[in-house]
Amino acid sequence: MPQQLAFAYEESPFPQRPRQRICDMPLEEQPRYRLGRRGAPALSNAELLALILGSSDALDIALTLIFKFGSLHRLARTHEAQLTRIHGIGQAQAARLMAVLELSRRL
Repeated sequence: MPQQLAFAYEESPFPQRPRQRICDMPLEEQPRYRLGRRGAPALSNAELLALILGSSDALDIALTLIFKFGSLHRLARTHEAQLTRIHGIGQAQAARLMAVLELSRRL
C-alpha cells in the first residue's frame, strides 16, 4: 500500500479571500512602480519583500511572512524548511529570500 506523505502548508493568518495579484493593482500602488517613483525608503517591509519574491501574489505572501515571523530580524534567522511551509513559497523563493537576507547581514 502506498504511503501518503504528510505535508501541509501553514495557514495564512488573514481571512480566506482571493489572493491579490500585483498586476491587478492600480499602477500607482504597485511596489515596483512606487520604488521607481518614490525610492526604496517609501516602501513598506512587505512591499520590499514582495519585490524580492517576484511572484504575482508576492504582496500577500510577504504580509504572511511578516505576520508569522513578527519581524524582519526573526525572518532573517529562519530556515528554508520553515519558509517552504508557507503557501506560495517554494525552494527557489526560499533560497532567494535567504540569500538576500544573508547579503544584508554582510553589509
